[in-house]
Amino acid sequence: MFPAPFPVRQLLVAALCAAAGAFTASVLAPAGKATPPLPEIVPSSAKRPPAKATAETLLAAFLREDTPPRQITAALALGENASPREIRALLEQSHRFPATGARQIAVATLLRRWLAQAPTAALEYCRHRQASFLPQLIGSYAVTHPDEAEAFLLKLPRSEMRKVAWRELAFALPPKPPDKVWDLMERSRRSEKWVMDDYGFLTPLVKKLAAADVEEALARLDNLPEELASMTRHAVGQTLAETDPARAWRWVGEQKYPRSEQEGVLDIVVKKSPGDALRLLAELSAEDQLEILKGNSTWGIKDVSAMLAALKADTSLPPESKQALALRLFRESADRDPA
Repeated sequence: MFPAPFPVRQLLVAALCAAAGAFTASVLAPAGKATPPLPEIVPSSAKRPPAKATAETLLAAFLREDTPPRQITAALALGENASPREIRALLEQSHRFPATGARQIAVATLLRRWLAQAPTAALEYCRHRQASFLPQLIGSYAVTHPDEAEAFLLKLPRSEMRKVAWRELAFALPPKPPDKVWDLMERSRRSEKWVMDDYGFLTPLVKKLAAADVEEALARLDNLPEELASMTRHAVGQTLAETDPARAWRWVGEQKYPRSEQEGVLDIVVKKSPGDALRLLAELSAEDQLEILKGNSTWGIKDVSAMLAALKADTSLPPESKQALALRLFRESADRDPA
């Protein structure tokens, strides 16, 4: 049995509702950062109950309340200073939360605060009783304990949830230094057969790593399997195009299949400087220039007027290439403004 609630029920309810904003702000604060202290739930002149009694009183209030805002407020208040036992008791009642975004916030917050106190118990409970939150919780754990988070993940049966957890784990690791993430990808390639087929997972991760340290990505290339090396080459080209277009252009030109990578570099450079894009294009043979300009190129001309101005000022392209680009600009303009 829980201790009796405070004598003045109305005072408790009003205080909890007034504190909702503060509790919600604590939920949205990044994990690991201190949250502001809880507001007083009784007047300073009144005698405060001990912390344990306060938590149990809030739990009792949650179990009595039948309005969503008060339930969520009581749940978050409990999470501020509750023990794992008290958090578990509230989670066991979470089915009474309305199925809204507020419920997701409350449950995730309670799980994360339990994780900070007793990681193994929180993860095991979540695995069996709140499984939909497990990938997110593993990601939170990986921020501070990546090895332990991976060890727990490897105990899970192969399933869609395990795939999602791998993604959360990989993206939770900081990209600098990048060694841990590269090594995790190599391990996951061996233990998770789906990884090499999941471009939605690998592509943004490799881009993140290349952007964090392009030299490390270049150094890793020779030792990567071809599928992963192909993604990494593309990510390196895109990263270099943002910072050093001339180097990017030279580097992609040395690759086995340079054309699509060259167009990828042009796509980035042309947005910043159409003139620079034309000068890079002029470094190709006349035949290759026309193939890019007349073909179904993947690089896009976002600002036709700026490109037209650059074309008029350009002295590097041969006349035939200029003519092909002018025709393309005319078509781009007509497609965007048929009238």
